[in-house]
Amino acid sequence: MTTRRATDNAKALDAFIAAKFRIDAMLERLKALSEDHFETHHDEINWGDVGTLNHYDSLLRQIADLERDDEGDVIIATDAEGHNDLMSRITVFLAEHDR
Repeated sequence: MTTRRATDNAKALDAFIAAKFRIDAMLERLKALSEDHFETHHDEINWGDVGTLNHYDSLLRQIADLERDDEGDVIIATDAEGHNDLMSRITVFLAEHDR
C-alpha cells in the first residue's frame, strides 16, 4: 500500500527533475549563444545588442542574486526549512518566464 506522503514525494521529485532538465537545457542554450557571441558579428555590434545583453544580464542576476564572501566565492543560503534558496528563485523565475 502506498501512502499519500510517498505519492506526494514522488510527484515532487518528478517536478524537481523536470525543472532541473529545463534549467540544464536553458544553460546549454545560453552557453552556446555566448560561445557564438550571441549571434552577433564584431563589426556589426550596436547599442541594441548591448541593451539585449544587459537585459539578459539583469534577468540572470534576478535568479542568481548570489551573495559572495570576502574572497568572492558564492554563498548559497537555505530557507527556514533547509531548502536551497537559489533553487526556489530559479523555479519561480522559470514559472514566470517559461516560453
